[in-house]
Amino acid sequence: MQHFNDIFNLFSELFHTEKAHVRSLKVMHRLFHQPMLSEPSIPDDFVKLLFPNLEEIIKIHGNDKYSKAKKKEKK
Repeated sequence: MQHFNDIFNLFSELFHTEKAHVRSLKVMHRLFHQPMLSEPSIPDDFVKLLFPNLEEIIKIHGNDKYSKAKKKEKK
């Protein structure tokens, strides 16, 4: 039984870490990426170098699979 609890705790920590990671990515996108893109004095190429694939990473990590798995964990 202890082995099951250890595995459950491991996966629970993984989901919590993933959720925090996605939250950080979204904050970075909202506070830095978007404003820099709308700033005419900052070239888009420079912003792309700083934040390569940021939107795609958020989509991948923030997709419904993780949300659904997290909801199942709570049950």
